[in-house]
Amino acid sequence: MAHNNLGALYAKLGRVGDAIAEYEAALRIEPNVVEAETATRWGKSRVAKRRRCNICRAVRIAPSFAPAHYNLGIALAAIPGRAPEVNEMTRLSIPGNES
Repeated sequence: MAHNNLGALYAKLGRVGDAIAEYEAALRIEPNVVEAETATRWGKSRVAKRRRCNICRAVRIAPSFAPAHYNLGIALAAIPGRAPEVNEMTRLSIPGNES
């Protein structure tokens, strides 16, 4: 329970990575702690969202930079229902398909 509480404290402080580590430690000790499982998923979704935002920013700054489109496609693939956007990012990640 101490890891779960420390994870919650880290989350309130905005230290998402540390919070995830503590929640995962709690789950290793007691795998059926619903609060730790839910909080771990919350933290990982925050990290993924931040990563997508950073990649989107890269695509806006350099729209012809194919690796940014590829990375955005990979990030979007984890979200159900985003297949059309994933396909478009994959197409744009191939040099010469910028238009």
